[in-house]
Amino acid sequence: MLMNSEPRRAVDAPPRMSPCHPVDIATLRESVPLLCPEVASSIAQRHFQAGTLVAPPSAGGRRIRIIATGAIREEAVLEDGRRQVLRFLLTGDAIISDGEMIGVRYVGVRSGILYDLTDASIARCKCRPMTSEAWRVLQNELRLRAIVRHIVMLGRYSAEERIADFLNDLVERIGVKEGDAYALSLPMGREDIADHLGMKAETVSRQLGRLKKNAIIDLLKPGQVVVKDRKRLVGLIPHFADVL
Repeated sequence: MLMNSEPRRAVDAPPRMSPCHPVDIATLRESVPLLCPEVASSIAQRHFQAGTLVAPPSAGGRRIRIIATGAIREEAVLEDGRRQVLRFLLTGDAIISDGEMIGVRYVGVRSGILYDLTDASIARCKCRPMTSEAWRVLQNELRLRAIVRHIVMLGRYSAEERIADFLNDLVERIGVKEGDAYALSLPMGREDIADHLGMKAETVSRQLGRLKKNAIIDLLKPGQVVVKDRKRLVGLIPHFADVL
């Protein structure tokens, strides 16, 4: 296996999250740049474990869960067990309680910490002039854009284009610049990547191997990827047409 992830646990078990205090201000500033330390006193900080269900906030509570550390996958599951990984939620991403989608669940990929906030909590932030409703709208817009790109990717991209787009997205979100290269520590395994990109795990490995052979990336060890030539990587990704 090229990728590495924590051992899977049964995801049909009840969600397991435990409280942890106090809120780490340094983590808050790093993971949620839209918020400020004034919000910390009203945040409930909770652990979640890899391989277990993560409960979304209740639909009627106007609550928000923000990933501070770790990773969570959002997936749709069919009755026969087949699944489609819709998104990987990483540091700074949010789960918003604007209603529950049937068949969609959240599962820990890498153990970490969630911040539980209410709309009133966000309103306490003094470093950014944004109402809680505006912040919520922004998060929903970002999610909608991601869904549109994902639909187009599944329907029209080749296997090479899908892998390139996936890696470039991770560079933008969690990449660590090292000279002209970008280091990625992938929290998800190749099975998760395959279910996200609509491919077989073997195809994921083959495409990564091809990018390595072409000196675009390097595979140092399981879960560790270095994007050596981002310009060439981006060149493999189709661009949306200007329809205006």
